[in-house]
Amino acid sequence: AIDTIFSHDKNFNRIVILEEDLEVAPDFFDYFRAMSPIFDTDPSLYCVSAWNDNGYGNLVSSPTQLYRTDFFPGLGWMTSKAIWDELSAKWNPGFWDDWMRKSVQRKGRTCIRPEISRTFNFGVLGGASQAQFRDKLGKVRLNQERVQWDKQDLSYIQSPEMWDRWFRDKL
Repeated sequence: AIDTIFSHDKNFNRIVILEEDLEVAPDFFDYFRAMSPIFDTDPSLYCVSAWNDNGYGNLVSSPTQLYRTDFFPGLGWMTSKAIWDELSAKWNPGFWDDWMRKSVQRKGRTCIRPEISRTFNFGVLGGASQAQFRDKLGKVRLNQERVQWDKQDLSYIQSPEMWDRWFRDKL
């Protein structure tokens, strides 16, 4: 399906991939729209994800905070045609998210992810996940606030150098 999308219209240079058992936050599309220019210009990025695996309600607080990670978060993610072209010929349809996390696919690239997830997995029986991770995934907080991403200072996330400088200052 992804091959078809990229081959159907040559104007598509990126795509957001969602699984069938995901609820999206009010600012889900605004978030990806704001991340697109960063993703398009930074070759060190592997993806932009809407998900934070550690985004439990008692651990997160900022709807505007973003992070770079070398762990592929999945559960609502954006990739580029160039990265898809690189991966599609060797795509592993079984446990694809674990496959995406392997260093041979990642090649040292990172992903951007929010502190508070922009997707929530409601994992129904009959869906791809078969609700197998419901205990863990059900604790991850879905953002409820509509962030005006076009008004946020995203300079700290725009490059590996800016991110490293920002992160060192926080330590």
